[in-house]
Amino acid sequence: MKTYFHYFLALGMLITGSVNTLSTKWADQQCAVGAYGDHKHLFVHPFVQSAGMFLGEALCLVAFLLLIWRAAATKTPLDRAKPFNRLLLAIPAAHDMCATSVMYIGLALTTASAFQMLRGSVVIFTALFSVIFLKRKQYLFHWIGVVLVALGCVCVGVAGLVSTNKAQQDDYPNMTIGNIIIIVAQIIVASQMVIEERLVSGFDIPALEVVGFEGLWGMILLSLALIAMFYIPKPAVFCPTVEGNCGAKCNMDHFEDPIDAFAQMGNNVIIPIATLGNVLSIAGFNFFGISVTKHLNAATRMVLDSVRTIVIWAVSVAVGWDVIHLDDPGFWTQLAGFFILLLGTVVYNSIVRIPYVWYPEEDAATKSTAINAGGMGDEMEGGLLEGDALAGEPVGAESPAFGLAGQSAFANTPSGVMGRASLIKKR
Repeated sequence: MKTYFHYFLALGMLITGSVNTLSTKWADQQCAVGAYGDHKHLFVHPFVQSAGMFLGEALCLVAFLLLIWRAAATKTPLDRAKPFNRLLLAIPAAHDMCATSVMYIGLALTTASAFQMLRGSVVIFTALFSVIFLKRKQYLFHWIGVVLVALGCVCVGVAGLVSTNKAQQDDYPNMTIGNIIIIVAQIIVASQMVIEERLVSGFDIPALEVVGFEGLWGMILLSLALIAMFYIPKPAVFCPTVEGNCGAKCNMDHFEDPIDAFAQMGNNVIIPIATLGNVLSIAGFNFFGISVTKHLNAATRMVLDSVRTIVIWAVSVAVGWDVIHLDDPGFWTQLAGFFILLLGTVVYNSIVRIPYVWYPEEDAATKSTAINAGGMGDEMEGGLLEGDALAGEPVGAESPAFGLAGQSAFANTPSGVMGRASLIKKR
């Protein structure tokens, strides 16, 4: 029986997940004077925004330590994980750094709704990698789901090409490139999931701890990468079109320029507000995602992620980022793509069963790789490999569940304070 607490968790996950994408896009829309000259230009700093995301993930480590402190204060016994070198989490953190930064580049070039939907393509690559590298069997219904997801992504991707919305074409002349970049990033996300499983499976590390350490290592690695990127020119294709009262597209001298980013933050108060929203929302999204999986179930989380895509689309329309024309074939193509993506996700997870298609007697989601396309509806932020919170015990190498949105799973421990997850991801 659901309680107000359950509704609070679901609403918290929906709000923080939506805010995470919207706040990042909000910052991308801003013009401000930077560190060089007095001309305004767009805030196009995907790697600085990625650093903010890692900071938000690192806050999960603070939450984890607070849980340990509370358990110690109340003398609550805890089942601790097997000894594990947390430095190894720097490997998936490096993948996370690349994937998130690449996705944010794509987000600057396309709409927030298309960005959120196309993240669902992680299903395709995770399914392929699970067969190639993890030697997991995929059943016919899995492949039907994968084909549907691929078809949905094609519809979303070509929507910009068939669109007759001139305003959108002017605002996003490189939309197709942005969409392709987002899909390419999902290959990195899928490889990260495989690496996480190889590294973490069997150690039963608490989910918040894994997310927190990946955030910490990600911040360190990205800080070093920012030094190198300062001396590399930015390709013109990574700059969006001139918009509003901006006098220039973006700073072309540096692939990433944190000095310019902070100068723009100081000259436009909206940018630091949006950046703070990104940091806090990713931390909250991880926490609420973990709690939803623990107290409700993974199917509920998937539904919430799908609703999140609708919320992002609706807000984008309300604030004028997306303009809907009912006579625009691009709108109907994208809408069809969304529903096909959603159908592919529920088919893959065997939530909707296809008549006359064989399903294994045991729950397919626990006997083979179950993918929650949370990025479309994350996740992952987002990609997350999680333990089975419902079973009351950690998930081993034979039954991981993939999810994209940035939520990990608490397995029910005797203490009731911390859960475990053999594999984790966020966003």
